[in-house]
Amino acid sequence: MAFKKRETSSTVNQAKVRLAGMKKIDTDRSKVTDYGSEEKKLTVTDYEAQIAACEGLNEDYNQVLQQADALGSKLDEAENKLAEMSTSVLSSGKGKFGGDSLEYEQLGGKRISDRKKPERKAKETK
Repeated sequence: MAFKKRETSSTVNQAKVRLAGMKKIDTDRSKVTDYGSEEKKLTVTDYEAQIAACEGLNEDYNQVLQQADALGSKLDEAENKLAEMSTSVLSSGKGKFGGDSLEYEQLGGKRISDRKKPERKAKETK
């Protein structure tokens, strides 16, 4: 199962459009405009840095997903090999010790004598 890569979000795309507008305003006014408050500065530089941070985290996230996919594939292969080995152990144990042996049961098989016999139901007459 492959994980779905995360695409660039609409928030980042919208921010890039807004950033272009902020740069145009700063160019037209020939000065840097602060869109924040006295406590929090918000200039073109701050905005660009946050956009870059979001894009960087998105790339990191997608790389981790690729690593998880690769590791998941390795795990699936290892589990399939283990399942084959388990089947081989059980059938080999049945061949060596018999299908009704205690050893076969210890390997995880169900002894023939422990299996429930099917009961036939009598047909009802109308």
